[in-house]
Amino acid sequence: MKKINLDDIREFTRFKNPVGGFICQIMAVEDVPDKEYLKVFYDIAEALSPEQEEFVGMYTKRKKERDFDYPSTVVSYKEASLPFFKGFVTALESSNSKYKFDSDESKMVGLKIGFVIAEEEYEGRDKNGAPKIKVRTYVAERHSVQAIKDGDFNVPEFKKLEQATTTKPANPFATNGSAPTQTAPPPVPDEVFATADDDSDEIPF
Repeated sequence: MKKINLDDIREFTRFKNPVGGFICQIMAVEDVPDKEYLKVFYDIAEALSPEQEEFVGMYTKRKKERDFDYPSTVVSYKEASLPFFKGFVTALESSNSKYKFDSDESKMVGLKIGFVIAEEEYEGRDKNGAPKIKVRTYVAERHSVQAIKDGDFNVPEFKKLEQATTTKPANPFATNGSAPTQTAPPPVPDEVFATADDDSDEIPF
């Protein structure tokens, strides 16, 4: 075979999803006025344990290397969802001392917030277009940074497909006292990031 230099080649490893409570930073915000929601793009900003260190800045790195989008979560500001939206805003204000909400979503960029990230199955397709059950992450809860540091949150169990499509949370509000934060609805397809079980051409490895 031809001579190959492997000195600068990184050995293949499976992509590991971040699951748990994380201190995140908002990287971009897109307003979708016709549907009345904000699409909030984020990355993981700080590690609360040695196990979390590998996730810090992981999405920024993949965006630079592969031009992948940041993962995102949708925050609705429809009339019926305003109590949940206020919880999101309260979590932002509690986590960023100089921030005060004024309906300008661009000012949210760079702010920190606590996200509880969980996993669920969904119906996808393999490289040949055949149906396949895959795994994705989603933002399950939004909290203040301090609540995440205090461990004052719950990580949902892994959602099997039948649970993900039929189960609704019994109490949509966080109970940590930091803010009336929202238990986020199941993610739309563009909220997710490629995962270890997603063998499509878009996997970041």
